[in-house]
Amino acid sequence: MKKNIVILLYFALFQNCKGRIEKQKEIYPIQKKSNNSSTRLNYRDIDSYCSLENIICELKESRNGFYKLNCDNHNFRISNSIIKSDEKNQIEFISIKFNDIDNTIIRNINISDLISSKPYIYYNKNNNSYVFLFPLIGEYNFGWFVYYYKDNKFYFLGRRITYWKPEFEETKTSYKDFTKIYQNKSSLFIEMPAKIIIGEDKEYQSYPNDLDGELTLKGENYLFEFKLNDLKSYKLYNDGCYEGDYNKMIYDNVIKPIN
Repeated sequence: MKKNIVILLYFALFQNCKGRIEKQKEIYPIQKKSNNSSTRLNYRDIDSYCSLENIICELKESRNGFYKLNCDNHNFRISNSIIKSDEKNQIEFISIKFNDIDNTIIRNINISDLISSKPYIYYNKNNNSYVFLFPLIGEYNFGWFVYYYKDNKFYFLGRRITYWKPEFEETKTSYKDFTKIYQNKSSLFIEMPAKIIIGEDKEYQSYPNDLDGELTLKGENYLFEFKLNDLKSYKLYNDGCYEGDYNKMIYDNVIKPIN
């Protein structure tokens, strides 16, 4: 009799462990930038993190790749321009005015790189911070870059290439229709559905400047994680390009003022 009870208990424990293992398979890292597994977050808790609100903005002007955007409910004014261009590089200025405070993002990029299109802005009411998601020209093609704004300072989080799947390229879908952003104490998570974007592709390795963020597959969605515990105002690339907070780069003697 005791032998039968032991066998039944063993079977029950095995089934329980099997169920847990199957659930763990739903979430796994695709690309990791650290071998320290102890720092890995429990992505299963993503829905309990703070979900950022996509704020409403009005496009005042859009022509030839340039835009003017007003976000009256949060007192933002945003516009972009190309201030310098030669055979190798182009410099894009993104001017952002918030509550009478002027900020400028500078992007010194290759002439073949894409300039920004109008951003989507997300608000975290818990700590009064913002996230700016800038698609790279057109809302449907190459990828995007992202900034974190808090206490009147801009921090560059990174750039990411995300091709769209062919069946969505010519639709009226835009990033704001499917992008969700979450935040906890240490990271920002950008969530996009795997049925729309391509998380990995061999061609991506040709764009080393556009692979920031740790990519994870969670069920039917991709998560791009950006750490918030070591924020940088700008980034310098190996090919001589750079982008980030214009005034901070001048203050740190990284660049000289551009006339």
